[in-house]
Amino acid sequence: MRTDVRAAFTLAEVLVGVALLALAALLLGYLGLGFSFSRTSRFDTAAQAYARSYYDTVGAFWATRASYDATVLPDPGAGVLGPPAGYSYVVNVKDGTGATLVAFDSAGRSALKPSASVDPLKTVTLTVRTPDRRTLEFVTRFVRPTRR
Repeated sequence: MRTDVRAAFTLAEVLVGVALLALAALLLGYLGLGFSFSRTSRFDTAAQAYARSYYDTVGAFWATRASYDATVLPDPGAGVLGPPAGYSYVVNVKDGTGATLVAFDSAGRSALKPSASVDPLKTVTLTVRTPDRRTLEFVTRFVRPTRR
């Protein structure tokens, strides 16, 4: 009596197996890429929220001409304003001519002491470095208030 034993796969079975393996690898690749984008978006959102909060506080500090002209800034690392854990920052204030009035970083190093300026336009640049070592730059301009 003879029994027919199959010892190998047919070509069609091998091709179906390879196609399924390729499809699984492709789907896992997209899934991994999605997690990476999610993490990056989370870092960006935290940096944007921090910058928005800081600029709101600067606007409140500069609500009068005297405080605006003195170019005194709130410390971006103090209290509620502190950046999220793992983030660092650099603040730079320039007047309308492009001259730097104040510059300091998250380590407390100051390139310049605040200098008085009655320029009607000041540009505040907040550069934030995220935990994944990307640098985001936020820029806004403030106009000299009309209130004394």
